This record gives sequence, structure tokens and C-alpha cells, in this order.
Amino acid sequence: MKKKIIILGLLLFASSILTGCKNHGTEKMINGIQYFYTSTVTETELYKLADALKDLGFDDTDEDESKTIQLNKTGNTYEIRAVAKKGLEMDNEFCDMAKKLAKYVSSNVFDDANVEFHLCNEHLETVRVLLMANYY
Repeated sequence: MKKKIIILGLLLFASSILTGCKNHGTEKMINGIQYFYTSTVTETELYKLADALKDLGFDDTDEDESKTIQLNKTGNTYEIRAVAKKGLEMDNEFCDMAKKLAKYVSSNVFDDANVEFHLCNEHLETVRVLLMANYY
């Protein structure tokens, strides 16, 4: 699982500076990753997510690529929103790994709450929503 998550992390790509006028929430740089969290989640929840991703090797960043993730919550559902390279939303293997990551985060970070993985463009606009897998 760890190797697959590392691969997933390497495939995610974003510019460290997001453009546009939307407010993405509060920004934190954690382990070389640009994180945002909205007013619907706490800073503690963000750090718990960042710690889990670090444990999976997700913080191994390439100097030529940076990662941007936003944590949001709508109702009882956590949304992990990640900027991804265009076309990854059509890659079934990549999408399966993202669904397993969502399940892992649900089980190990958010007390089995519902978690969705949103593949986003460079403006953090959702391109595809992936529901968590039944297993990881």
C-alpha cells in the first residue's frame, strides 16, 4: 500500500501558487506540501491528515513539482482536494489508488467518517470526485 501511495503522490502535480480570486482557506506549508483548510475543518484535522500522508511517504517532493491539497468538509463528508495533472481523472489505476487512499484516511484519521478524493485543476476546481473504496 505504501508504495502505491508514493506513486500516487508522485503523480499529483500543482504549481505552488494557485491563481484566481477564490479563497481556498488558510494556507500551511507542511512537509514540503502546500495545504489549505477551510473553515469547515480544524487545523488539528489538517495536521492529522498531513501526518498520515507523511507516514505513507506522500511528502517526498520533487523540486520541479509541488503538491497542493485542500481539506474541506461538507456535512459529514471530508473532502481531500488535490491538484492533479490533466488526464489523471481518466486513469483507472490512479483513480483506484486515490479511492483506497480515501478509505485509508477515513479509517486511520477521521474515525471512519465518509471521505471523498477530489481531483482538481490548478485552481482547485473539482474535475472528478472519487468515492472511497470499501477496503485499502
